[in-house]
Amino acid sequence: MAIFFIVGIIFRSLPLILNWNYTCINDLSDTGVHYFGAQELAEGFLGDNIVTYEKMYPYLFPYTFLLSIFVRLCFGHIDCAIILSNLFFDYCGIFLLYKILHEMKGKKNAVFGMLISLVNPFSIIACWCSLNLIVVNFLLLLVITICINIIHKKTNKQFLLMCFILGIVVAFANYFRPLFSVVLIAMTIILFMRYLKDKERTPILGILVMICTMVILSQITI
Repeated sequence: MAIFFIVGIIFRSLPLILNWNYTCINDLSDTGVHYFGAQELAEGFLGDNIVTYEKMYPYLFPYTFLLSIFVRLCFGHIDCAIILSNLFFDYCGIFLLYKILHEMKGKKNAVFGMLISLVNPFSIIACWCSLNLIVVNFLLLLVITICINIIHKKTNKQFLLMCFILGIVVAFANYFRPLFSVVLIAMTIILFMRYLKDKERTPILGILVMICTMVILSQITI
């Protein structure tokens, strides 16, 4: 197990280990905006051309801002920031995948799924790029984990708390990709079906908590 973890880290860090020189030919592309914009934000400003591009595609800015935090943590080294941020979120996603599979398929399948994810070539290559693919994948797995917890929670307090957390996470995730509201719609249908079956008010309260939390937080502009 430990060998797979180490090998995964090594392969994801190859650009740094081999000192590959990453050059972004087009600064007005998704990768270019993240690559140059994160460096500029870390220095306290953002160029007009990047501002214009991100106004056209507003879902790009959250990852640019997130990457700029890692640029500061890496003392201005953008290549290190890209690898470190993607490595962190990718391994967090793998941990969530293990929990999901463990809950649904048992420990043996969970371990197998985790090992496959650690050496997945698509994830490894994605870790080399200044794109939000890894972060979005992590957020998707986080949302799925919360949904499973909502379905399996027994006490009303835990149930409503997880509904509240789901609303927060969906609102946050929508800033990176405005697609996560679909999960909220699916959970609304599931909880409403539970209400029709059990005739309890708790699922309806959970629906209201999820939707209200998501709608309120979605009004925040960044």
